[in-house]
Amino acid sequence: MTGLRALSKGANLWERIGCAGAGDGIEDLVAFLAYAATTPAPICCARRCPSATSRSSSTPTRCFEFPYGDGYWSKLLNRSYHYEDELELLFQDSADVDYTLLDCGANYGYWSVLVSSKPFGSHKAIAIEPSGQNYPKLANNAKINGNRFEPMKCAIGAGRGTARLSGTKHEAFSIAGEPG
Repeated sequence: MTGLRALSKGANLWERIGCAGAGDGIEDLVAFLAYAATTPAPICCARRCPSATSRSSSTPTRCFEFPYGDGYWSKLLNRSYHYEDELELLFQDSADVDYTLLDCGANYGYWSVLVSSKPFGSHKAIAIEPSGQNYPKLANNAKINGNRFEPMKCAIGAGRGTARLSGTKHEAFSIAGEPG
């Protein structure tokens, strides 16, 4: 069963109450806080993890951590939201196929977390992210999932060279390379 967990960081009293209870039962409150956040600064980190009761014997099968109030990833706090469900179905249906995922432009590593988990076949994944802003969150997601996928801070291109990222939002960076 999938539940939510939140860790407070610089939150006010009401936000801490919401984050502290982010286990089973008050997911709606946490989801409301995620959508109601008025500041773009990280206040809490929200994790989509198995519920506390199923965590007793071992590490959760998959945790995905992102800054609280993140306009892109906070949608995951809504249990009825399905992120790129056609890809999730493809990866679920491919659980018994032998492959390695090259997660290029991995952002925070959502797909690497999923495909390296047992329900998705425990596949090898290499998560490639060139952004200095995104990479620490990607590396953290690898760490909290037992380092079962390899994060790499680099870019992918047709040849060696220097790449420049442009854009202001982590989910919408684009890259332009110069052959080197």
